[in-house]
Amino acid sequence: FPVTIQPAKNKLFIKTIPGDKLKSVVVTDIAGKTLRMELKDPMQIDVSSLMRGDYIIKIETDKSTTMKKLQVQ
Repeated sequence: FPVTIQPAKNKLFIKTIPGDKLKSVVVTDIAGKTLRMELKDPMQIDVSSLMRGDYIIKIETDKSTTMKKLQVQ
């Protein structure tokens, strides 16, 4: 599914295709360490506690899973 990830400062907003149910969102550092995991239906993630830099975000819906680069400013 298409996901657009914008650079984030405090909150990351997630928008999925209508009809897809968001199952989980996992934020990891570049080394693969899990920093945040949301297991409910998170349409926004608070990233204010993360240091500036690049992270990987894994987004799972009831239909597919995708991984994207997340830049925290």
